[in-house]
Amino acid sequence: MVINSNEYKFGPGFVCLIHPNDLTTFKLKTEFVDIYNIMFSKKALLEADELKSDYGFFTIFYDDFNPRKKSLHDQLHLLDSNRGIQAQIKKMEKEYLREDLNSGLMLRFQLMELLILLTRHSSREFRKKRRSSFLGFIRNYIENHYNIKFDYKKIAKEARVTEIYLCSLYKKHTGESIGETIHKVRMKKAKEMLINSEASISEICYSCGFNDLSYFYRAFKKCTGTSPGKFRKH
Repeated sequence: MVINSNEYKFGPGFVCLIHPNDLTTFKLKTEFVDIYNIMFSKKALLEADELKSDYGFFTIFYDDFNPRKKSLHDQLHLLDSNRGIQAQIKKMEKEYLREDLNSGLMLRFQLMELLILLTRHSSREFRKKRRSSFLGFIRNYIENHYNIKFDYKKIAKEARVTEIYLCSLYKKHTGESIGETIHKVRMKKAKEMLINSEASISEICYSCGFNDLSYFYRAFKKCTGTSPGKFRKH
């Protein structure tokens, strides 16, 4: 399976959650393949906000999701399904073909159940290989939560490690602390907003996770060599 020019091997039971902007195709070694496509819009989801998971599986539904990020597909959205997921898809097919009273509504509920089964299964598979995926897990969380205080205790619990191990392993493999990464991401987002939006500097400051405007000015100048205003102007 080819998604955005990246190739992934797949076989029976393979399942993936694909963003509408993904470019997908197949390179097949066999003539016959059964593929089930379940297509739906974001607004078809009931209580969609409740689906958001802290480790990132449902970031695909966020307005700022970037479908070109290969790491998200690798870590979260491509997996070998279990019997429960396969049975749910078959049940949806049966309901779709039946066209019974309120089949549309029933399918929406079944879709919700399928997505929850997917996120649970993905979470378990993700945690099994958390060491190899550890950096991507932390980085992905920071990319999606850079504007709030990083909850070390909560993230350590999600990754099923201690807070000390969380921090030491991250620094060991990246050469910088989690706090330093958060600072870099916030600065990157601030520069993007200065270039691409008309928001005031104070609005950008607080929306990017900085809680002190004077500190933001000092940190921005240290990072770029100029003030936010001059950066935007030039």
